Amino acid sequence: MHVSSLARLLFFSLTRPFCPLLPKPGSLPTAPAALELVSDGAQGAGSHSSTQSPGEDQGAPGQWRVHTSRKTGLQGEVGLATRGWAALERARCPETSRNSGFLHRGRRRLRRQAGLPAPAIRRPEAPRLGSTAAFPKVRKHALRTLGQAWRTRQSERFAGVNASDINYSAGRYDPSVKTPFDAGFEGVGEVVALGLSASAAFTVGQAVAYVAPGSFAEYTVVPARVAIPVPALKPEYLTLLVSGTTAYISLKELGGLSEGKKVLVTAAAGGTGQFAVQLAKKAKCHVIGTCSSAEKSAFLKSVGCDRPINYNAEHVGAVLRQEYPQGVDVVYESVGGATFDLAVDALATRGRLIVIGFISGYQTPTGLSPVKAATLPAKLLKKSASVQGFFLNHYLPEFRGAMDHLLKMYAGGELVCEVDTGILSAEGRFIGLESVFRAIDYMYMRKNTGKIVIELPPSVNSKL
Repeated sequence: MHVSSLARLLFFSLTRPFCPLLPKPGSLPTAPAALELVSDGAQGAGSHSSTQSPGEDQGAPGQWRVHTSRKTGLQGEVGLATRGWAALERARCPETSRNSGFLHRGRRRLRRQAGLPAPAIRRPEAPRLGSTAAFPKVRKHALRTLGQAWRTRQSERFAGVNASDINYSAGRYDPSVKTPFDAGFEGVGEVVALGLSASAAFTVGQAVAYVAPGSFAEYTVVPARVAIPVPALKPEYLTLLVSGTTAYISLKELGGLSEGKKVLVTAAAGGTGQFAVQLAKKAKCHVIGTCSSAEKSAFLKSVGCDRPINYNAEHVGAVLRQEYPQGVDVVYESVGGATFDLAVDALATRGRLIVIGFISGYQTPTGLSPVKAATLPAKLLKKSASVQGFFLNHYLPEFRGAMDHLLKMYAGGELVCEVDTGILSAEGRFIGLESVFRAIDYMYMRKNTGKIVIELPPSVNSKL
């Protein structure tokens, strides 16, 4: 037996003295009823369910097999209690599944461990506004099972919502990924279990933040290297993970900010726009921010924006031409489409336009929004201007330093981390995984001010 597998079995036997060692494959008693599998297909995109009869031959789909992979579920990883999306698949034998203590490592791995086939589900199409097909459907069966099998000592945890969540769920980031797969990019949670190497840097009960696929989960396992200790389980720390670091790194690496420069931030009152405004002001720039309401304009003024533009009350292009005839030096652009075209026209000589997204096109079949590309080369040449893209994954070496800097700024009162938990939404706060769909629609209807955060309270029936 491999050393890691032996260490794993010893861990379970020492921490659960009344749990016998796992039996050999094929020797477990079967459950009294068939095991129901509920698929993760997007609502309206081919959801599927099936049952497997117990007691099938060894190696058949109904077979429960003990996992003895070289890469164990605990070595060098941190188990986080972040209540929610993709939980633990119930094993065939209730007693064995209750005692074995396996942490969630993704639905497909657990199905392979149990010898169960992953349901054949086609990839969800790009969702439309008002649709609940933004993510694979929440598996209530798995959530109920997890509530009976685990317990956490923390009352609140948080997961972040990003505009690109629907790009990921539609398979645009990694077309090779097949459903079912876990969604969500970031979370804040409490450590509930540690691998051997991770125990040197973390303790059970410690609050950590992390960026990793699958954050919409009640329990998730992440490598220790991506877990960042935070002082407390507060949603404000979550706002810094993707939104804050995107603004910090992109403006630092590509913006060339200096005192007196004019900076235009589109969607300025959103999750990442709020940080672009504040960081540009810290660099002593003149900041212009676009938004969709008077309330958002007031918020932008409160964080230092010199000229908020409510595009529902004023024409952005006209304001820029009249009040900034020489153009703007830097544009932090996340909307795309017509807004991108206006931003290009507003560039000053040697101006820089940083594209961090194009949310106006994410709900289209292609995920793109049309722009006036034919005239773009001439416009850039005329002004010696530039357009640069920024994708956080390409700047991971700078991520930890940026996060540390932002944490210090927040601790020192130099940074406002605005959180929107859906208090003003029609159905109230975003609590529990059922609210993920509402939160996505809320964002695409341009209702949020600041970062949208899902609150995931612990289950009162949890037994971890």
